[in-house]
Amino acid sequence: MQTPFVMVYCVSSLTYLLGKPRVKVPHYAMVNLIAGEQVVPELVQHDFTAANVVARLQEILPDGPSRSRMLDDLVKVKARLRAPESAVEGLSKLRQTAPPRLFCRSEIGGSPTSSQMSNSCIRYG
Repeated sequence: MQTPFVMVYCVSSLTYLLGKPRVKVPHYAMVNLIAGEQVVPELVQHDFTAANVVARLQEILPDGPSRSRMLDDLVKVKARLRAPESAVEGLSKLRQTAPPRLFCRSEIGGSPTSSQMSNSCIRYG
């Protein structure tokens, strides 16, 4: 997530008319929803025009404060998506201490019974 971008979103007029009152989110772009603020510009429905796209891209394509701010904010969003180091360490320790398990694949799918088990079993752990 180190590339600045502009989020655009356009649906049919009927879909927008029916959906707009039902969608209660402050932003549409996932990165903005995760950040809780506008990190990337959103051009939705009637705001999605060639002129608006060009204008927003001209703000973020050359080096400058808008681009730097967006890149910094994207780094913060990426950090929020990572598991805390303590969680990663905890899972690693759990895996080392957990007893090994045997997983077998059913030939017909679903929850296998003993008569449905194939000979393709793997040991995990």
